[in-house]
Amino acid sequence: MTSKSMVESLVEEVLAEIGSGDEKLREEIEKDLKKMLDYGVPPEQVKNTLLNKYSKEVEKKIGDLAGDEKKVGLIARVLSLNHRNVVVRGEEEKTVYFGFLEDETGTCSYSIWQEPNFQKGDVIKIKNAYATEWQDAKRINIRNVEDVSKTDVEIEIKREVKEVKIKDVKTAGGRIKVAGKLLSMREFDNDGQKVFRGTICDETGCSLIVFWKDFKVKENDCVSLENVYVSRPSQISVGEESEVKRIEKEIKVPEIPLSELVINFNNITTRGRVFDVVKGEVTRGIITDGKISIPFTSWKELDIGDGDVLLIKRCGVRRYMDSMRLNLDKDATIKKIEDKTLAQVRIEEKVSRIAEIENSGTVEGFMIDIKEPSGLLKRCTECNRVLKDDYCFVHGKIENPRIDLRVKGLIDDGSDCAILILNRALTEELMNKKMEDYEKEAKKAMSMDVVLKDLEKLLFNLYRVSGFFKQDEIGRTLIATKIEPIDIPVKEEAEKLLAERGESI
Repeated sequence: MTSKSMVESLVEEVLAEIGSGDEKLREEIEKDLKKMLDYGVPPEQVKNTLLNKYSKEVEKKIGDLAGDEKKVGLIARVLSLNHRNVVVRGEEEKTVYFGFLEDETGTCSYSIWQEPNFQKGDVIKIKNAYATEWQDAKRINIRNVEDVSKTDVEIEIKREVKEVKIKDVKTAGGRIKVAGKLLSMREFDNDGQKVFRGTICDETGCSLIVFWKDFKVKENDCVSLENVYVSRPSQISVGEESEVKRIEKEIKVPEIPLSELVINFNNITTRGRVFDVVKGEVTRGIITDGKISIPFTSWKELDIGDGDVLLIKRCGVRRYMDSMRLNLDKDATIKKIEDKTLAQVRIEEKVSRIAEIENSGTVEGFMIDIKEPSGLLKRCTECNRVLKDDYCFVHGKIENPRIDLRVKGLIDDGSDCAILILNRALTEELMNKKMEDYEKEAKKAMSMDVVLKDLEKLLFNLYRVSGFFKQDEIGRTLIATKIEPIDIPVKEEAEKLLAERGESI
């Protein structure tokens, strides 16, 4: 049976998202919810089903989408239609169809998991769709092919093409004209269709670029692009209707500040000061420009040390732990340089400062609280979520959960505080005790809470922590990659204080 608290919580979430407090509707939702949960339907799927059933459809224009609509309708022209085969849940291969839509107010991407009943160029009416946001771009997700129909509605698209510099691409709307140098180009096969992705720059900055057909341009070409559009901030999309021309003008490649990097930039030039350098066959560390700090990896041994300022050419930006990593492969060139401004930059920052930029850094602070769930806990074998009463919010009852060890604490450095997450390895290292030993203690005490008493020893101690900051609706979180206790010289500090007062211990 499903717990009463879970049912009440899900009902409240559904009512809140559809914006209703009607008691009769509450009873209907609760009845449907209990029925689906008792049949073993995962809670997240139950919630989405109920939102789909009880939400009222809202007609919108593309430019008015918020990216979180549960039930939305719109009329738009199909700009492009592509498809690719993907493996779902590691087993079944399915075909997803995707592309871009446009109306008088803008463009957005779309996807549908059934063979479409429309073609490129058709004006279609979509109902019962839901909207999401990915990388600051809106997407329409079409649930069923029956929710789409062709229409004779006229859509008047203003074909005004604005000429912009690349630094203004992220804020440009509609069709644009831009010129730049192709720093990188990679070809991808999309079920027989050639797609080309890369990085383009002018003297003002860089942007990602995708060509949806082969325009016979290559890396290092300088090109003029007309009638292209911005599919998401920092990405230019070049379609079949676009005009692409090589130009003779040489475009100077600028340095891109670390704080302006975007995941998947390639062959760019940047500079920064490095810290926490670990050398070997692969060299790792943190690089900063004073505004942002990100990890870097070099696939060869580098003769560098903490505090060096580097000028790096032909490097790339990759995704790492939902953040960025600077990738220095074999083609990258690294040079130590003099830079008075960067020479003064330190990686140690306050919690409030680093949390704003959502990236890596190092702080020193006191552990002021241990939060639940900490210590020994159970995780879902499917999605790794922490379980409550052996129950996964997505996959339901888990018969043989995975045991894990972690600390979820609160660290305060005087400027602000953040939730601190230590994984099993860091917790074992800090406590000087293995998870298996804690499991034996918990079994003997017949309670996993026995570990919490041991973790209380961490409270009000000073630590130096390196890791990755994230900020969401819950607050600021520091996911640690390294933690070191800092001994507080209590006697020396006391002697110093008394000496200032003319006293002694």
